[in-house]
Amino acid sequence: MNEYIFHEVAINEILYLRNMQTKDLKGQIFDSLDEHIELADVVCIQINFINEVIGYAIIDDKDDAGIFLLEFYIVLKHRKNAKYIMGKLIDRYHCCQWFVNTQDSFALPLMVESGFSYSLDGLIFSAIPLQYLGDISQDGVKIEIAITAELNDIYDLVMQDGFYSGGGVDALANCIEDKEIYLLRLQEKIIGAGFVSPLLRTPKYADIAYIIDKKHRQKGYATALVKVLIHISLKNGLIPTALTSPTNKASRKTLEKCGFYLDGCMIIATLNGDLN
Repeated sequence: MNEYIFHEVAINEILYLRNMQTKDLKGQIFDSLDEHIELADVVCIQINFINEVIGYAIIDDKDDAGIFLLEFYIVLKHRKNAKYIMGKLIDRYHCCQWFVNTQDSFALPLMVESGFSYSLDGLIFSAIPLQYLGDISQDGVKIEIAITAELNDIYDLVMQDGFYSGGGVDALANCIEDKEIYLLRLQEKIIGAGFVSPLLRTPKYADIAYIIDKKHRQKGYATALVKVLIHISLKNGLIPTALTSPTNKASRKTLEKCGFYLDGCMIIATLNGDLN
């Protein structure tokens, strides 16, 4: 088999391939991985065959847990050799794990056929578009869009349980400015916050996220807030979606009560190079 050549390049040199990958997806791409790629010291690899660019990979080689393959994509014409290329990539860059979105119709079959073991890293939920959710009101509760004057109070809330991982106060301020945050108030006191954030690479989807103050949980407030976030998404022409930890049973229960269904998974595959 003719050899494939790996070239380390700047991320802008593989953007068109990333856009091709997005079109192959059956669903959404969550921003957490894209944000990590932008902030981390990643290696972007362009894969060539003779004079043709046929794929790309993005590798994080600075993680304490080992070298992670964050993205891998091969154009249709060369997919019959995808397993071979993957093996060469693993050997050369010593990759030990691979993040796979199960809605990626290229990556998931390749992972399964290659026999890699894997573990769940996140559960992807979607809500049925235009679903009627009934009365979203709740006595004594008001839900309003966030304002910058309340930034510090909002930041204190969303930092509970390590909920907010999108950056510091400045990043949160940008979310407020972009009208992505909605506050749940009880007698004018902020007891919850919800996000409706269009996803960067799959912008027809909105990421729904929420947090309720520890003192006010298990009282139905989360359900009320999530229903509003779904309505806001649909009103803006967005498909609501959510990502949660496989161990967060309370969050899953709330999402499913509001009409979400399990639509996919984020998984971590353990790699080896013996694929040929």
